[in-house]
Amino acid sequence: MGKRQLIILLCVILSTALLLYVHEGKCCDSSSAADKNTDPPSSVNATLKFIPLCTTSADEIVATLPNSRWRLEIVCSNATVLTKIREVTSDSPPFHISWDDGVFCLRKFLRFSCFKVKGQKVPNLVHYVWFGRNYFRPEHLISVLSAVRYQKPCAILFHSDHLPYGDHWRLLLHLVPEVIHIIRHQPQAIFGHKFGFIQHKSDVVRIQALMGD
Repeated sequence: MGKRQLIILLCVILSTALLLYVHEGKCCDSSSAADKNTDPPSSVNATLKFIPLCTTSADEIVATLPNSRWRLEIVCSNATVLTKIREVTSDSPPFHISWDDGVFCLRKFLRFSCFKVKGQKVPNLVHYVWFGRNYFRPEHLISVLSAVRYQKPCAILFHSDHLPYGDHWRLLLHLVPEVIHIIRHQPQAIFGHKFGFIQHKSDVVRIQALMGD
């Protein structure tokens, strides 16, 4: 499939099956904000719903977003870990943890929150590695929303040195409170050999994330 065909396909997907975060509101709804439910989500996992035939564009939706959103936050102590959904301003970044300093807290969060099924061996978690300050495109939004809808993870971890930007990123943060920024520096070498491509840096970070190193 060529690049042009891929772009057309993505446009069709976005225009006919835009995933929106729903409490009581609806896409293209003209009711006032006072009529809509502003209570926090009842669980960590956001409720997503297909709303077909919505022709509103992403920038139009972002322009009508409320001034606040919900954000998953993690608080660790010596013995326990607490998670809470807190209301923050619309332009607030996701909750962040430094990989170098906060990996112990992250492990505790995984142990207490991401093993919900008896005998489960792998935490129900989604990782994305994102290096550089890059625009968050429609296909990136679809990827994350698909993972949330079908996998229903305890959190979406973005391992990155710089967060994405753009309307689709802002929309994602409103739709999915469980996005967490794991602050990572780009690795420069492995076994004394410098990396030639950023994809190779991403490979190393993915392995480190799975190993917890």
